[in-house]
Amino acid sequence: MNTNIKVISVIDIIIGALTALGGVILFIGLIGAGSSISSDAVRISGLIGSLVVVAFGVLGIVVGIKLSEYRSWARVVQIIFGVFQLFNFPLGTAFGIYCLWAMFNDEGRALFEEDRSTEPLRRAA
Repeated sequence: MNTNIKVISVIDIIIGALTALGGVILFIGLIGAGSSISSDAVRISGLIGSLVVVAFGVLGIVVGIKLSEYRSWARVVQIIFGVFQLFNFPLGTAFGIYCLWAMFNDEGRALFEEDRSTEPLRRAA
């Protein structure tokens, strides 16, 4: 089960980094568009939206890191992420099912119930 948590945390970090990168690229693109966007409201909405995307990407990275440290709050956030991934067909659905299975499995749940605040990424037995 330790390997499953490690895989999920690495995938979270990768997805979070790609999401944050996409948000930064969108932000830079909107800044660079300047006066070619006809409405300031559209431009401001896009800028705010790109910052929200960056924030979700950073959250994904943080959850991935803290999941590897077996923080209980990261498990809760990962369950929420897993539910949202179910709607992202087909790869997100598979990843969401995998996340939910690993988080609700008795072995997975036990990993987060023990105090592991000083023991990041234990080796798979």
